[in-house]
Amino acid sequence: MALKHKGYHKSVLPNGIRLIGEEVPGFNSCTVGIFIFTGSRDEQPSELGIAHFTEHMLFKGTEKRTALEISKAIDNVGGILNAYTNKEYTCYYSKVVSDKLDIALDVLSDMFLNSIFLDEELQKEKEVIIQEIHMVNDTPDDLIHDLLFESLYGKRGLGSFILGTEEIVRSFDRKTIKSFVENYYLNERIVVACAGNFNWERFRDMATELFGNRGVKVTNFPERRSQIKPSKVTVKKEHLNQVHYAIGFPTISIYDEDKYPLKILNYILGAGMSSLLFQELREMSAYVYSTYSSVNLYQDTGFLYIYFATTPEKKDLCINKIEEILHRVKSGKISEDDIKNAKEQIKGYTLISLDSSDAKFSYNARSELYYNKFMPIEEELEKLFLLNKTDIIEVANKYLDLTNAGIASVEPENGAN
Repeated sequence: MALKHKGYHKSVLPNGIRLIGEEVPGFNSCTVGIFIFTGSRDEQPSELGIAHFTEHMLFKGTEKRTALEISKAIDNVGGILNAYTNKEYTCYYSKVVSDKLDIALDVLSDMFLNSIFLDEELQKEKEVIIQEIHMVNDTPDDLIHDLLFESLYGKRGLGSFILGTEEIVRSFDRKTIKSFVENYYLNERIVVACAGNFNWERFRDMATELFGNRGVKVTNFPERRSQIKPSKVTVKKEHLNQVHYAIGFPTISIYDEDKYPLKILNYILGAGMSSLLFQELREMSAYVYSTYSSVNLYQDTGFLYIYFATTPEKKDLCINKIEEILHRVKSGKISEDDIKNAKEQIKGYTLISLDSSDAKFSYNARSELYYNKFMPIEEELEKLFLLNKTDIIEVANKYLDLTNAGIASVEPENGAN
């Protein structure tokens, strides 16, 4: 099977792995990688953190390369080799100059297909990840996001910490990792993608040779269904000068059409220096240095959240300001210019961000994971520009309900409540 659309290509291997690519001749680079539609929300309670731990271990040696040789293979050609795990998917990728694509794809496929999970490397990586857990716990503007998920979804599924806990991470062994890969890295959930200046036919042929013989396993993937139970989660920390505060409003899944007006609403609220939150809390009141809003959408659920950091005595002043802003938006006290400017801001930011091979690679792969097809960005932007003020006010009233919000805060041990 093959599909072509303005330089975009797709093929599905007999074993179910999908290959996609977008050729952009004007780039000097290309980005190639592997997306797996599994993340931390899919883990069993006894194995929280295993998706992230597995991601780390794929860099730690194969049947033909040591961990150092994996790193050197890409470093020596001036490329980037990296990976990340989030709530619903995991990505391994490499960005290289275009004539080094063969090297990048060979290294990635070797890591993905032939990692041996040596016990010595496994024990060392436990210590590395435990340091990462401590780093997040010591960084309140990182920790607050984990606590916000917990305030909305509890301690399991979407609410669990991607890194897991020190106790559980220490329990992992080679069998745990191999079992996770076997049961969760299923071919029908794998996309091998490339974007930038490359030749599709050459990429397809090489990827087919490398990935075409990966075995097929038939198993039931965990159902993704979250129940939102908004609560308040507070962590007290010594030696903090600020309160870090996040308010999460339950919204909709990534498949709901309300995501379009919700995106515009988010930009009006807090997605830039001209946003209401930035202007009111920072520029006019001088209550904060940092404040913003953002939207997280998943297969079955989602939320819009507001974040700010301030000294304890100004926390309530910030909350009162936010309540005023929400009331203003919900009562329709936003202008047509606010809507127009938000649309242009989204368009500009989106198009500028896609002026790189890694951004195109990621956008296309996520479209394939969630929608099983290419999603032209122009069509997505067009849907935004069809919306009007009434649409924005409607979603504001539908979702911005403080009585149904999850609240997370990281506060000084002796700060005001």
